[in-house]
Amino acid sequence: KYAGIPYVIIEMNPETIKKARAAGEPIYYGDAITPFMLEHVKVSSARITVVAMYEPTATRAIIRNIRSICQTVYIIVRTRAISEIDDLYRLGANEAITEEFETSIEIFTR
Repeated sequence: KYAGIPYVIIEMNPETIKKARAAGEPIYYGDAITPFMLEHVKVSSARITVVAMYEPTATRAIIRNIRSICQTVYIIVRTRAISEIDDLYRLGANEAITEEFETSIEIFTR
């Protein structure tokens, strides 16, 4: 938002959606696992997608479904464990960032 990059958010938590909409965020209620939802937000015309959830099974399904719709979109994934990175790359993620790495960067930044 602050960089001026157009984006949309897919979320399933009604409370989060309510707050985000009140703040003017472009947020949709839905399950990002479903190809229908990914097509609804036009993932096929996106340059980048970010998968930032904590459920490994859902994260993998989302990556697979994004790739089934669009081979060219750049996929960045957040994951909890370093041990998941290779599998995420095999599924089609372009970058996988672990919480440990994010924490290290934040500590270094501060």
